[in-house]
Amino acid sequence: MSLNVHHLDDRQCSVLQRTACSEFTTHVMNLLREQSRTRPITPKEIERMVQIIHKKFQSIQVQLKQSTCEAVMILRSRFLDASLECYTIPVSSSNEHLIILGNLIRVSSSY
Repeated sequence: MSLNVHHLDDRQCSVLQRTACSEFTTHVMNLLREQSRTRPITPKEIERMVQIIHKKFQSIQVQLKQSTCEAVMILRSRFLDASLECYTIPVSSSNEHLIILGNLIRVSSSY
């Protein structure tokens, strides 16, 4: 199960990187080209903006991976808790069993 989730997470991140990041980068570069008609924009400035965009998208990827990992851990914990509840005797019934067992011991020792 965790391999499937890991594979899906990697696939979603790569889709984010390829499509969203590249679309946004293209959009910003088009805006910069339009601005270059008003004021000069150097290729170094454009490259810097592209690097900033890529860095922001990488931080988004890290946040997505962290939140996915947290969600998987919560689900795993809930699953394990539910599994343990199936094998655990409720406290009230175990107390009743102890009382009955204690009464049986008292009765048998009095004979």
